Amino acid sequence: MAGTVIKATPDGKVTINGGENAGLKNGDILVVIRKGEEMKDPETGEVLGSEETTVAEIKVSDVKPKYAVADLVTGSGVQANDKVKVKKIKQKRNNKRHYIFIKYGLNNALPDACENIVQQ
Repeated sequence: MAGTVIKATPDGKVTINGGENAGLKNGDILVVIRKGEEMKDPETGEVLGSEETTVAEIKVSDVKPKYAVADLVTGSGVQANDKVKVKKIKQKRNNKRHYIFIKYGLNNALPDACENIVQQ
């Protein structure tokens, strides 16, 4: 999901232009990004992109059909027109779980599919 900040309040509430229609759920963590200076090729003048600065992280707390409200988790200075995207979370491999996958020939299975084996 990528979207845009509609408004941000001094008490840390951030409204964004995506909600159920963008697949957001309560508890989703988003990164707020601000575009910086455009980078142009000095020879051709072609715009190559622009610098981006991570401004904050927000946590979705209220999802509506076409917009959502989130709470500021880290950072500050969120402004209207800043961009947002879902934060990718790296998952750590659980060695015990991985051992069980290999032992039972499930090393290509999804970890959640074998959760019951690990807990027994």
